[in-house]
Amino acid sequence: QRVALGRALAARSPVLVLHDPTTAVDAATEDAVAERVRRTRTGRTTLVLTTSPAWLARCDSVLHLPSTDRTEQR
Repeated sequence: QRVALGRALAARSPVLVLHDPTTAVDAATEDAVAERVRRTRTGRTTLVLTTSPAWLARCDSVLHLPSTDRTEQR
């Protein structure tokens, strides 16, 4: 997980999508990684899918998607 995150940050693509990027780390590491992403996201669109307060606190905008019991089929 850390290697994949490092590669994504190093790639410098214009869009960065992260899905629970720090699910298996302690709080100090999570804070350090979230801060590093915050500092390197300048000039790129960053979408973080998470429930982590450490990540949410560093976001410019937060979109809350409420849970639902309904399942939609297409």
